[in-house]
This record gives sequence, structure tokens and C-alpha cells, in this order.
Amino acid sequence: MSSPAPLPKILLAGAPRTGSTWLAKYLSWSPSLVYNHEPDNEMEAIGAEYYKAGLPRFPYLTAESRAPHYETLFNRAFTRQLKPNDRPSNQYLMAFLGAGRKHKINNLRQQQVASNKRPMRLLWASRLLSRRVPEQRAVLVKSVHAPLSLPFIYKRLAPRMVLIFRNPLDAYGSQVKLKMKDQNRQVFQYHPDTKEDRTYLQKQPAAFQAGVQMGLFYKEMLAFSQKESEAIPLFYEDIIKAPSTLPELARKLGLEETSDMKAFLEKSNRSGSGYQTTRKLQEQTNTHLAILGPAAIEQFRAGYLYVAPAVYQKI
Repeated sequence: MSSPAPLPKILLAGAPRTGSTWLAKYLSWSPSLVYNHEPDNEMEAIGAEYYKAGLPRFPYLTAESRAPHYETLFNRAFTRQLKPNDRPSNQYLMAFLGAGRKHKINNLRQQQVASNKRPMRLLWASRLLSRRVPEQRAVLVKSVHAPLSLPFIYKRLAPRMVLIFRNPLDAYGSQVKLKMKDQNRQVFQYHPDTKEDRTYLQKQPAAFQAGVQMGLFYKEMLAFSQKESEAIPLFYEDIIKAPSTLPELARKLGLEETSDMKAFLEKSNRSGSGYQTTRKLQEQTNTHLAILGPAAIEQFRAGYLYVAPAVYQKI
């Protein structure tokens, strides 16, 4: 008698503030799923600083790139149930282990890399605070820091890829509102499409540079989804107009549906703030108009169109 086929590994990827956490939490209510939230976030996840040492906040890696520690990071994320990125407890623990936020913030500001060291104490802590995923459980890994590394992850680990897009101006407006440093990590400095233009781009306003960064994210994500037929591209605006279509996504991913998933949609459809996933869905379009001034909108739009991704060309 043959054993049942293993349930899938799923990577849900997108740019920051595009609805990825909300979508991941919806899927996480499936009892057949283990959810690992942003294991590659070196500011929050125990062990990420070890595995991403020397890599930028948003690594650019092709299918042919060599990055064995980064590969191990995602391999563990798909086979281990990791400690949740609970901000207070993780920050206290990392500070205790000598890996607090301050040095990483300074490093990212100066060189776009959180750390060039691999603190073994963080590696051992991450191992002690994780456990093997039970058999016959699917694993969902959510990341907003891997949109430039999708071919690398797919070639080595072959997860099902779910890629979420959102109006780039709305995503940027949300980043600005929350004062997120990730709105502009100067990806243009090392991405091959813009390296030759970096002298010009360095002179542009921050909003323009943020637009370039978002354009590069979407260009890479779209190229990947067009090359790999099993990738599932989703558009946030389509989802919030018809959230009743989400059970079909769960079925595509081979996940067991429950009333808890429907209940999450109902409970989360209310006003919220900050990093909460509660939002009135009908109010989630053109949110940037209440946050960004005309100059910032035009600068961001110009930067985004400078890269010319084939999505949201009429923002």
C-alpha cells in the first residue's frame, strides 16, 4: 500500500504592504497547514541574521546563484515549525544574544546589509526554538523580502508559488504611513537592470527611488510567473472586490477548507491600524491619496515607470 503524497510547500511572496500577511493568515486557518511568517526577516526572525549574513535586505539571486546559507534558511522554513515572529519576545531574546536591532539598523542604513557576521548563538537558538513539521502537513512560508530571489528558491526547493500584487502607490503610501525603512533600500545599487544607472538614480528623490524599487520587485515577480506556469499571480484589488474567490485558491493549493477561514474574513473586515490585518476591504483602493502629496505621487510614479514593469502601467 503506497503512502499518501506529501502535502505541498507553499511560498507566498510579495512586496511589503501588499496584503500578503492578510492572505497568509486566511490560509493559515486551514488545519492541514503550518504557517511560518517571514523567516527571512533578519530584524524579527531568530536565526535569519545568521543565514542572511552578507546579503542585502532584499537579496537578488538567480537560479544559478550560489548562496548555500540562504538556501538552508528556506529549506528549514519548509521543514520546521519556527518560533513565531513575536516582536517583544524575539527582540528581548536577540538582544540577550547580542544581536539587537540597533546594530542591524545602522548596518542597513550604511551598507544595505544587516550583518556580515554569522553569530553561532543565533543559529543554536533558532534550532532549539523550532520543531519538525508533522507528517502530512502543508507548510506556508510568507516573505516580503524574497521577491528578487524567486528563481533561486524555486529551483532548489520547488514550492508552489503564490505572488501577490497591489497598486504600487497604495503599497508605498502604506509604507510611508508606517515610516517603514524598507520603502527604499536602494535596490537599484545592485540589481542588474539598474546598476549602470545608479549614478543617475542616486541623485533622484527618495520617492523616485522607492518607485524604482517597487518596479523591480514587480518586474521580477511577473517574469517568474510568466515563466513558471504553476505560479499563481494574484491582484489585491481583485481579491478585495470578491473575497468569496479565496476558497478556490485554497483548493488549488490542496488545503482543507474550514469555517474558521470564512470567519477570519468576516472578523478582519473592519477598521484597523498599523501592522494589524483588520481592514475594511471596500476602503482599500486608492488609499495613497490620503497619505501622499502630489509631488511624492509624481516622483514615485516616475520611478516606477522608469523600470517599466508590465503591471499597473496606468497608476
